[in-house]
Amino acid sequence: MADDTIEPSYWLNWRFFLGVLWIFIAMILAAILIIKYEIFIKKKVQNINDEDDVDPVGILYEYETWRTCLGSFHPAWLLVYRLVAFGVMLALLIANLIVYRANSLFFYTQ
Repeated sequence: MADDTIEPSYWLNWRFFLGVLWIFIAMILAAILIIKYEIFIKKKVQNINDEDDVDPVGILYEYETWRTCLGSFHPAWLLVYRLVAFGVMLALLIANLIVYRANSLFFYTQ
């Protein structure tokens, strides 16, 4: 029988708070990295350039969409990572369909 999610004891346990803590840590680290590598770098470039050619902070150009914030990290590795992740997810979906048939696609959360 499934746990009753209406009861406070379901939400007030250490597993729930540990999950919330992990999510908040990931959000804070992501915000720090975005501020460090995106906003401050663009502000430094703006200070070096003439004031007439200033691009606003937060503008993402087309050539920046496939680039990483690290200069030593080649964009091809990012493409390889995405292809491997797609292959793994496709294999998991196919395995799930073989084991559970189309019933696994009945629920949209699956």
